[in-house]
Amino acid sequence: MTCRPDRVSHGFPIHSPRGRVAGGDQSDQPGGQDPDERATARGVLSLQCGIERLRKAPSWSLALLAVTFAVAFVMAPPLLAPRRPGAAFTSEPALADAVQKAVAGYWQGGVREFPPALAGLVDYWTRYHLVKSVTAALLLIVLVALAVRAGRRPVVASLAAVPALFAVALVMANVQGVVAPFASLLPLVAGAGSLEPARQDLAGSLASGSPAAPAVEVMVADFALYHVAMVAIAAVVATALAAVSWWIRRRSADLPGRRWWFVTSAAMSLLVAVVAVANASTAADPAPALLAFLNGGW
Repeated sequence: MTCRPDRVSHGFPIHSPRGRVAGGDQSDQPGGQDPDERATARGVLSLQCGIERLRKAPSWSLALLAVTFAVAFVMAPPLLAPRRPGAAFTSEPALADAVQKAVAGYWQGGVREFPPALAGLVDYWTRYHLVKSVTAALLLIVLVALAVRAGRRPVVASLAAVPALFAVALVMANVQGVVAPFASLLPLVAGAGSLEPARQDLAGSLASGSPAAPAVEVMVADFALYHVAMVAIAAVVATALAAVSWWIRRRSADLPGRRWWFVTSAAMSLLVAVVAVANASTAADPAPALLAFLNGGW
């Protein structure tokens, strides 16, 4: 069968959820097939074709794709994140300097709402991590395909799986940055003078039990969201790895390197579950953890 999603509307027999044949004889369906059903059928076939092409792709092409996505992970975000051409930051120190000034202005404002400078940086950082998340996910797919391809040889599979596991961590960290971009920006100015007033206010608030300044309350809330996001992300990844481990154990007797894949996926599931638990404890009481971070202990 030739992988051609456009054939859905020209007689390709994909069954729709309503039990009718999508793209086949529509003589008993007045007005032809529902456009939404046709679009869904095309999407399903496109995904099937993509998986089939990836499975049959030669190893050298997968390696080339991996290198391409790795380069894109580093190079694409500064180019695609700015809303205006030429507005990208030329270096991390330049971004850190802009964040330090914006945070200082935020503190002086005495309100919860971000000033325009900081709001623009948070928006930039969201898009920056979104681009990184997409490129890291694409890199992960290719690396997993390479690792599975090398599954017959455990040593080679191990070497191929290490970058794949690293890509999983990259996806998790960057999705976390998309969800809580303000908290993700703070490490860029850790130890800088612009955060010292916030540190003093938070320390005084925790010692006396009095309310913190509005800006500090926002920092604490976003810091909590930052860790809640990782709890959710890690729970999803741990569950997926556990499901893969169970499938390998129970359903894939013919999988090359089956025992190695089972042990690896099970161990990674446990490790990611530990990450979820650690972040849950921080999310439950974020203020002391934020103070530790501002003191340089995180």
